[in-house]
Amino acid sequence: MKVNIEREIPWFGGNSFHPVYFDESVFRIEAKLAAGKSAPPHYHKHFDEHWTIKQGRPTFVVGKERTTLKEGDTFFCPRLVEHELRNDTTEDVILITEMRPAADMAKMMSVIAGLQDDKEKAWMFKYFYVEKRAGLKEFSNPTGMGIRIMTSILMPITMLIGRLSGWDKFLDKYF
Repeated sequence: MKVNIEREIPWFGGNSFHPVYFDESVFRIEAKLAAGKSAPPHYHKHFDEHWTIKQGRPTFVVGKERTTLKEGDTFFCPRLVEHELRNDTTEDVILITEMRPAADMAKMMSVIAGLQDDKEKAWMFKYFYVEKRAGLKEFSNPTGMGIRIMTSILMPITMLIGRLSGWDKFLDKYF
């Protein structure tokens, strides 16, 4: 891996990931979910998720069941189960999140951090291009109809733009 990922990696809406440990079997991050933000409904094909609440009171939604947790509590969601993580409070939530097995999380974070370090505009589109071209196991699969339709339209366009714009250079640069 060519990019140091053991640091805070910004995400959208004031959220962030900070990988703290990873090997072939586990990828562990300290994640910040900003006040009032959420991780919309999705599922993971390639790993189970385990959370330990370090700070705050997040709400996990699995099916119709809502569970609000507090510091020290744990939560588990097996792969292929749709879930949502919400922070309906006015304070940031900090979670220790483990993905087992690690899938391609370290590679994914390397590309995202590298694109951000290089101040690449439209870094998320470039990430999705690299993810597909490198054959990485995707992080998550959204379940909302609107996002699935949008993705099915944008992904072919992203792949075409990426090929025409020379985004293959990122394949060697970040791995």
